[in-house]
Amino acid sequence: MVCSICGKKPKQLDYALPQVEFSCNNAIHSAIGKSPFSIVYTVVPDHVVDLVKLPIRQKSSVAAENLVEEVMVVRDEVKHKLEQTNAKYKVAANKHRRVKVFQEGNSVMVFLRKERFHVGTYSKLKPKKYGPFKVLK
Repeated sequence: MVCSICGKKPKQLDYALPQVEFSCNNAIHSAIGKSPFSIVYTVVPDHVVDLVKLPIRQKSSVAAENLVEEVMVVRDEVKHKLEQTNAKYKVAANKHRRVKVFQEGNSVMVFLRKERFHVGTYSKLKPKKYGPFKVLK
């Protein structure tokens, strides 16, 4: 993104960084449904059009209780949206899995990943599968 803004002038990188930062913070994330800025500050950031001076109106200050309620609502929305997204990812990940049901007395092979061994004891020359073992229960 920085290259597309700088173009053929790489020495203008320091001028492009604030624009890139603003666009990343303002972009709506697909999993959350909100921008990172709006999650942290509970408001949408001002754009150039928002900075135009409008006629002065009666401004009211937001009480601390209202702000707390608003933050809690945003947090709950984000939590709910992330739970929905995680459920969708789980369904997609489980689509290619198959359920393995073993009966008592079946013979099985055990595959141990290198993470199961203590540090320094794993060797790529050791067997990866152990067995056959009988299923007891």
